[in-house]
Amino acid sequence: MPWYLQSCGVRSVIVTSGTLSPLDSFVNSLGISFPITLENEHAANLDQILGARIRFSQGGIDLCGTFHKRIYLWSWEVIIRACQIIPGGILVFFSSYVVMNSCLKFWKTAKFGATFMWEAITTHKEAFIEPKSKLELKAVLLQFRQKVREGGGNGAILFAVCRAKVSEGIDFLDSESRGVIVIGIPYAPTTNPRIELKKQFLTKERNGVAKKELKKNISADEWYQVDAIRGVNQAIGRVLRHKDDFGVVILVDSRFCSMPSKRFPSWMRESLKNYQNIGHFENDCKQFFKKRNIEVCVNQRTILSPMTMAPEFVCSRKRNEILKQKKTNNESLPFDIDALYSSEAVAAFEKSIGVEDTVSKRPKRSCIFEELEEAKMLNELVDVAHPTDNDDSNIQSCSGLMVRKTKPKLRLKSNASLLIKSQSRAEMDASEGKIKEHKSLPVLQSDENTMAAWQKSAVEYNRLLQSIEKSKRIILKMALINYATDNNFQTLISTFTMETVPNHLELLKGLYGYLQANHRPGFVSICRQLKLL
Repeated sequence: MPWYLQSCGVRSVIVTSGTLSPLDSFVNSLGISFPITLENEHAANLDQILGARIRFSQGGIDLCGTFHKRIYLWSWEVIIRACQIIPGGILVFFSSYVVMNSCLKFWKTAKFGATFMWEAITTHKEAFIEPKSKLELKAVLLQFRQKVREGGGNGAILFAVCRAKVSEGIDFLDSESRGVIVIGIPYAPTTNPRIELKKQFLTKERNGVAKKELKKNISADEWYQVDAIRGVNQAIGRVLRHKDDFGVVILVDSRFCSMPSKRFPSWMRESLKNYQNIGHFENDCKQFFKKRNIEVCVNQRTILSPMTMAPEFVCSRKRNEILKQKKTNNESLPFDIDALYSSEAVAAFEKSIGVEDTVSKRPKRSCIFEELEEAKMLNELVDVAHPTDNDDSNIQSCSGLMVRKTKPKLRLKSNASLLIKSQSRAEMDASEGKIKEHKSLPVLQSDENTMAAWQKSAVEYNRLLQSIEKSKRIILKMALINYATDNNFQTLISTFTMETVPNHLELLKGLYGYLQANHRPGFVSICRQLKLL
C-alpha cells in the first residue's frame, strides 16, 4: 500500500473521523504505519454522558442477540422504562431492518396485560419509524422534532437502524436526543464477499508470524467485531452534538457487557457501566437528569415477564410446553398469555428473524434537481385501489382517492415506504405458501356478512384516510398503489396491519372491498388472528 501511494504522488495522508476507535485495529487493518495519532476527548465533560450496558430483562431473560439465540422481543421492556425516565426525544437503533421490522410486528400484535405492547410504548411517547426514502425521511424528522419541541409534551421516540441514514451524520440537538438505545450488534453478513475476502486476507497475514509480532496483526475475528462496533459508535454519537449537550446511552445486548471499554468512544468509557436490568439503571438515570433540573416522572407500574412466574423460561425452546402447563393452573396471570406466546406468533417472529442480518444498500446520492422532482411527484400523487368485479358501480373517483383499472402513471420506487420489508427469498416463498393455505380455509357465512358490512365506498374510505396522520396516510396510499401494480398481497397487508393496528382498525376492515377475490381468504384468516371476527 505505501509504495502504491508514493507512486501516485501522495506524500501525506490525514485520516479523521469520529468512529475510527480503536485506532490500533484501524491502523493494522490498513497496513500503513501512522507516526502521528491523536484521539481527543469530547468537548463535553465526562459527567454529561451516562452509559449503561443491560444484560437481562426485568424477568431475568438473557438479552443475547446471537444468530441462534435472539431474544430481541424482550427489549420492549427496556424501551418502555426508558420512555418513562428519559425526557424529550429517544433514538432506538436496531442492528438491521430485518430485526427492526420483526420486533415492531411482534409488539403490535402481542399484548401486555390488557393492552398491546406497542400501545404501552406509545402511551408515553409518540413513535416514528425511519424510512428508506430520503424524501420521506425529511418529513418524518420534521414531525419528530416538532413533537419533541411541543411544550408540555412527553416527547417522541424514533426507531432507526445502525449504519442507515439517521445514524450517519444527522444532528439531533439538545432535547431531540436525550437518550440513545442500541439493540443488538450490527454484524455484517458472513457470506458477504467483502467480509469473506477481508477475513481470508487477515488470516493469511497472520500465518507464519512470530508470536511476539501477533499483537501487531489484528485477527479476522477481532476485525469482524470492531467493524460491527463502529456501527454502534456511529449511533452513539447522536447523543452529544455540542459541548453543553447531555444524554443517556443504553446498550441492550449481553455481549456488550463482556466487551473491553476500548471498543467504545474514549469520551464515554469512564461512564459506561454494566447493569443487570433496566430497573437497576433507573435510579442512576433519575439522578442524572435531576442534577440538570429536569424532573422525570417515573411510572411505578411493575413490568412483569413470564420469568417472574416461571424460571424455566430461560430456555426459549421449552416456553411453549411450559405455557401449556401454566394454562391448566388456576393462577391469575398479569399477561395475556394466549396473545403473547401463541405458537403462531412465536413461530412467525422466530422465522422472520431467522435469516442473516442485512443492511440494505444505500441509495445513490441524488442532486437537488432529483429531490425537487421527487417532491413534485409526491404532490401529484394519485392513489389507485384495485376494484373487484362487483364493485365497479359503487367506486367513484374523488380528489383524494382515485380508483382505476388501468396501470397507474406514477411508478413508485421500491424504497418509497416507511415500513421496510426486507425479506429473503425464503421468507417470500413462505409467505406465498401461507396465502395458498388460506385459500383452503372455509369462510363462514357469518364472516362474509360481517365483512360485507365493512365495505365502504371510495369517498367514505378516503374520508377515513384523511382523518389519520399525514405520514401514515402517505404510507397507506403508496401501499394501495403498489398493490394495484404488482398484486402483492403480503406487502399490502403487512403495511396496513403495521399502521392501523390497534388505533385505526376501520381502515384495515375497509380494505376488504378493494382486495382481489383470491386474496380475501388470506385477509379473513388475518382478521381472525387479530380477533376482529
